Formats: sequence, structure tokens, C-alpha cells
Amino acid sequence: MKKFTLFLILFFVPIGFCFGESSIDNWPTGEQFRSINNNDDDITRSMTVPFTEKCLSDLTYIIGDTAHMRIYSSLTLGDELKIYDDLQLLDPMESVIKLKVFLNSFGGGMYAGFAIADQLKRAADRFEVSIYASGVVASAAVMVFISAENRFCTEDAFFMVHEISTGGGNSSMSSSEVKLMNNLMDMLTARYIKNLVKGTNKTEDEWRGMMKEETWFSAQEALDWGLVKTVK
Repeated sequence: MKKFTLFLILFFVPIGFCFGESSIDNWPTGEQFRSINNNDDDITRSMTVPFTEKCLSDLTYIIGDTAHMRIYSSLTLGDELKIYDDLQLLDPMESVIKLKVFLNSFGGGMYAGFAIADQLKRAADRFEVSIYASGVVASAAVMVFISAENRFCTEDAFFMVHEISTGGGNSSMSSSEVKLMNNLMDMLTARYIKNLVKGTNKTEDEWRGMMKEETWFSAQEALDWGLVKTVK
């Protein structure tokens, strides 16, 4: 008699969380949508709308006690909003105590970079935050990377810093507008460098010089300068 063996394959699926009621079973019935008041032939219509579903974005998923967040694109307002929402949803989850951020980005919007960095700094009050660089971490993404105390990268990762630019296309500016723009660039540069100096063993003058020349550097150099804590 032939023997047959049945193999059961279990696929691991990261956990996603949603808040609210959005399934069709939870929608009100037709009677709940409309009520009729016969007094004076007035018809009153009302609708009960379920609480809007809110889920973790495609950037974030949960495994055990750890939330994993992937930032693998240019930094945009959309990323900033997703990360904010995800952190708000994660905050009340008592079983989640760690946040691991995986970063591979050429940079993008400087304001988005500053905002994401601020969100990750605040998240450190609630979670044990670690950030992992791979591929390239450049420009505004360096600000995001240095926002965490626990910073790791792969041995083949590269980093880059350069001068801050407006990224605008307005070629017609008055002298007053140019002065205002220069003041803004100085403020942004000062904030950028302040965080680099605080998180590394390089001086302000050294970082300013590297930004002026647009400097690319390796994982080993980032480790030597204190930007990275561990290469693995």
C-alpha cells in the first residue's frame, strides 16, 4: 500500500493593525439611514456613519514586540504624514516596546527630513528606537539617520552631505527676497550642522567644509566619525 505524506506549509505574515469598524457587516441598515417623521408631512433623513478605519501604513508592520518601519524612498510630505500616523497608532499598543527604522534614501525634502527626524526623537520617549542604514543615506536622510541614538549600517552603505538648497525654480527674486532666502538657508544649515556635531566627533568647521564640497563617505568613515555606532 502506498503511503502519502501531507506537508503543511505555514507562511509567516507580519501583523497589521486597524482601528475602527469598516466591514460591510458594520454598516447601518436602510432603516437606520432614514427615519420618517409624519408630523406635518416633514421627512427627516439621518445617516449613521461608522468610525473611519485607521491602519498602519505600508511603511510599518509589527513582529512580536517590535515595530518595523521602512523608509526606502525620497523624503516627502506623504512619508512625514504616514510616519506621524503610524507612531500615533503604535503609541497605545503596550506590547510594542521597540521601533526599528530601516533607511535607504537619497534625501528629498529638507523640511520633511527635519520633521521625520523630530518625530523619531519624540518616539524615543516611548520606544527603544534603532535605525539601520543600507544602500545610500544622503542629504536630508542623514538628518533622519542621526535622530536616533542607536545607529547601525551595513559595511557597504554610503553617506553624503552637501549644502542645503531651496530646490525652487523661481529665477525672478527681488533683493529683499534673496536676503530672506539666504537667512532661511543659514537657519536650516545651522540646524543641520548642530545635529551632526552633537552626534559625531567632527567639528562644525569640518562639517561645513564637507557640505560645501558635497562629500561622500563610507560606512567605515561614518563609524570613525561617530555617525554610525556599529557596522554589521
